[in-house]
Amino acid sequence: MNSILSDSFKADFTNSVKNLYLEALEQARRDMSITKEYLTVIETMEYMQISRSTLNKWLLEGLSIYRIDNKQYIKKSELHNFIDQHQV
Repeated sequence: MNSILSDSFKADFTNSVKNLYLEALEQARRDMSITKEYLTVIETMEYMQISRSTLNKWLLEGLSIYRIDNKQYIKKSELHNFIDQHQV
């Protein structure tokens, strides 16, 4: 049985669905970090949209970091307090 849809339409449709799925997955990852109390270093950088060097500077300026085994965590409430303390 021949398909009614062209191959290019099928390919475009498949790519569109794949892109929607990837966008939804990325949004879910961002949403998950919003509800977490402790963020990893990478999650903190993504959450604040900052580079590693900026985060390192904040740590030198007094932002607390917690180390468990080889993982490092930043408490979200302390991150917010740190930002509030640097209000201009």
